[in-house]
Amino acid sequence: MVKKGKLLTGTWRKRQFVGFLVLKMILGRNVAMALTEGVSNWDIMILKWASIVFQSSLDCRAGEVAKSDGYTGNEFLKWSDIEVRFDCSGNQEFENIVARVCIRWEKGTK
Repeated sequence: MVKKGKLLTGTWRKRQFVGFLVLKMILGRNVAMALTEGVSNWDIMILKWASIVFQSSLDCRAGEVAKSDGYTGNEFLKWSDIEVRFDCSGNQEFENIVARVCIRWEKGTK
């Protein structure tokens, strides 16, 4: 397609994954903005934040977590596919949150 003039050659960069500190900064600023400016529905904001966390921690595409355009069925991550538990390890503080997630609609191969 480049030889036909339909595509332009561009620069290529190695894929970089979102690290914990970058994710913490993005979500921290997003939460601060929601608290200062207000939101119309906190449930929607929490769902958006959860989708960002699941997408980055599971190393999956946005279409595997949220419903994508062009898909009309149940091709997304449902709450019934997520099991979350708190690992207290004997103390009263929640130090670890453990989640088991089943990605049923993986698009492509990994």
